[in-house]
Amino acid sequence: MNFQDKTYKIMIPLVRGRRTEERLQIALALTARAESKIVVLGIVEVPEDLSFSHGAIPARS
Repeated sequence: MNFQDKTYKIMIPLVRGRRTEERLQIALALTARAESKIVVLGIVEVPEDLSFSHGAIPARS
């Protein structure tokens, strides 16, 4: 099977301010090689001593 014969989803995890532009550029370069879609995942870091509901506030902004 040829690489170009398949459809791919390229998942990019993004954390605000951490190499976001670089990761998106890499994803765009990969989409040029085959039929694909970019799926952007927003990552929110929650300290261990807090509940996950505390992560919902920055995730919504």
